[in-house]
Amino acid sequence: MGRGSNPVEAHRRAERKKALKKNKTKRIRERDAKVALTRTTAEVTEEIEALESKQRAHNGHLDNTDTRSLERLRKELKICQTADAERAAKAEEDRLAALEDEAVRKTQYAASEESVRDANEAKFGPTAKLSVYYDAVMNPYGAAPPGRPM
Repeated sequence: MGRGSNPVEAHRRAERKKALKKNKTKRIRERDAKVALTRTTAEVTEEIEALESKQRAHNGHLDNTDTRSLERLRKELKICQTADAERAAKAEEDRLAALEDEAVRKTQYAASEESVRDANEAKFGPTAKLSVYYDAVMNPYGAAPPGRPM
């Protein structure tokens, strides 16, 4: 009996292969996301320079582990650079949005302050100074406190 004679077993092996491939890509994506969040460009560059100096010391040859780690660090450097660029763009965007929000808030406040002043002047008018509750600083319109008659 050959390896491919049982279709159920072949299907199970194919599903297992797909799952392994999916898990591998998921792990790589998660590692890249973690690198983008935690590592800085300076750290990665420093590690790359250390490995490259080691490579120069060994006449351009590295062992297999160092070669793989150098390749991975170069990928991490690209990831860090794009993450830094995205962070800078987002920071600039947030700064501009904050400035815009502040300008809108100031105009809304000015508009609301003017409308309140106009409404109070219309309601209390020239009799504001005759009110018992009048105070030039604290209550310039002579409005009664809540629950008190005018």
